[in-house]
Amino acid sequence: MPKTDTNMAKHFTPKRTVPASSSVDPFTVLVVWAVPVKNPRILIAYLPGTDPSNPNNLVTVLVRDNRTFMLNTRLKATKTDRDKVYNLVGSIPKWRGQKICP
Repeated sequence: MPKTDTNMAKHFTPKRTVPASSSVDPFTVLVVWAVPVKNPRILIAYLPGTDPSNPNNLVTVLVRDNRTFMLNTRLKATKTDRDKVYNLVGSIPKWRGQKICP
């Protein structure tokens, strides 16, 4: 029996949806505190408004390559399931010092 248009629409609806009333922030804005030389896949960052000299406020951001990041660069990141580890949202800067996040 061929499927009708109403049946097709039912199969293509997303299974998990976020209610419109919830205010879930998909990313967090972080500021780069250090760019490690030994490991080119991570950045050390902190949340704006916190004291970066306190090691408890620092987090690790996983990136593809950290060569084009500079100190005090703002970036968008999402939290992973690990403690104090974030993933970069978007692409890395094309040249050194390029702004990523306003």
